[in-house]
Amino acid sequence: MPLPAAALPALITAGTSVVNAISQGATNRKTREWNEAMYQKQRTDALADWARTNEYNAPLQQMARFKEAGLSPHLIYGGGANSISQPVRSTDTKSWSPNAPQIDGGQIVSQYFGVQQQQNALEIQKQQIAGLKLDNEYKDQTLPDRTQTPALSNQRVKEQTSKFIEDINMSKLSQQMYGPKYKLLEEQIESTIASRQYQILMGNNVKAETALKGFMAQQIQAITAGQISKNNILAIEAKWKKQIDDYVGAAGPLSSSLLKILVSALVK
Repeated sequence: MPLPAAALPALITAGTSVVNAISQGATNRKTREWNEAMYQKQRTDALADWARTNEYNAPLQQMARFKEAGLSPHLIYGGGANSISQPVRSTDTKSWSPNAPQIDGGQIVSQYFGVQQQQNALEIQKQQIAGLKLDNEYKDQTLPDRTQTPALSNQRVKEQTSKFIEDINMSKLSQQMYGPKYKLLEEQIESTIASRQYQILMGNNVKAETALKGFMAQQIQAITAGQISKNNILAIEAKWKKQIDDYVGAAGPLSSSLLKILVSALVK
């Protein structure tokens, strides 16, 4: 089972706390061992110095020095040798206090989410660039229409509308529908064809346009043959909408417009 993303920060924080505790414990142990070793060394050196001092001040050593200096050894009794044993030098061990390595879990979490935000921002930029590219392609393709007279542009829309009606065999409905109602259906198709959304989605995808027209033709054929009844229109609309969304990518207004054409043909 994959780990939920929301649990990752808590897991990282808990993990770094354990690592930091282990690191601090290891450092404390090394510090204690070092301090004990340094104390033992200074104590050993102090005892060695004390032993050498006592050896130097021993009476035999003093008598030997008097003789070597040509002095009477009897001077030792006159206070010439009054040195006494010195106390052992105290130890002054300097404590070693290193800092244990620490891991900043908060910084790791912050960096993790920072990377996620950067990736999300890059993905959004990619989508925006793709959208701008598609929009520019559409503008380039429709530049002649936008630079010509409105009458000529409308003429092209009418030509596309006539071809759409022909491709889906909608003329079969003209014999079954009341004249003005069929005229209204033609106007709906023309409005849909003229929409910028249809030109962008269908104009650049011949395969999707062909599949969509084939689907529309099948439904028109079923309607004219009486195979589809308006008694269960809600279920029929849901089925049609799902199929249309598959062709045009759930494009919102465009899907609704195409669905409305079929519904108007059904409720004739």
